[in-house]
Amino acid sequence: MNSRTDKQLFDAISESPAGAENKGVCPPWGGALAKEEIDLLVTYIRNKFTPLDSKHLTGFTEVSQ
Repeated sequence: MNSRTDKQLFDAISESPAGAENKGVCPPWGGALAKEEIDLLVTYIRNKFTPLDSKHLTGFTEVSQ
């Protein structure tokens, strides 16, 4: 996910993935969603699917069984 820019994510949502191999994989949402709604989706995707930095896991330990 980090390899894609916000613009690339926006375009993939609004226009569908580019390339013949992706044709028909995901319909474009540009006609159904406003620009602001697609911006919110990009923000959601960034927050939901960006891996946590390992420093956020400091002190976390698994319980021994």
